Amino acid sequence: MASWKSLYIHDQFIEVNTGKAILIKLPKLIDSIEWGIWVPNKLVRNPIEKYRKQLMYPEKFKFNAAPLDIQNDERRVLTEQDILNQFNSVDMTEIDLELDLNLYIKKLKLTIEAFRSYLIEIQSLNGCPETIHNLIEAVDIEDIDIFLENIELAKHKWFKS
Repeated sequence: MASWKSLYIHDQFIEVNTGKAILIKLPKLIDSIEWGIWVPNKLVRNPIEKYRKQLMYPEKFKFNAAPLDIQNDERRVLTEQDILNQFNSVDMTEIDLELDLNLYIKKLKLTIEAFRSYLIEIQSLNGCPETIHNLIEAVDIEDIDIFLENIELAKHKWFKS
């Protein structure tokens, strides 16, 4: 009876899910080419961990890698150790942190835009009391966009350092 092994794969490496198979992008470049492996959908589980999938594979599983560039028809068979080396080279903490930060920024922007829309609706229903007008001016979308762009720039500098 074959023994089974598992590997956790970050969601950002899932390129395509056809329903029958999943294309997993390898995180590290081999020969300056982006490579991917197709695995049957039934081998991939959704664990409780946020942003990750669990790939369950039999001990003798063959990882058939192909370039993501469809014009390149080269193929390789990678060993389990090759695959583990690829995924162990990635710092998942930084990726999780960046995804959490992106989600926070998106929610923040939606909340501020919703608040501004609410103020504009109040203004149209009740006339324009000075306090509401001042609040609308304070919640200027252009300022928010500049604020969010500054957060993005700071985030990119931080993750590159």
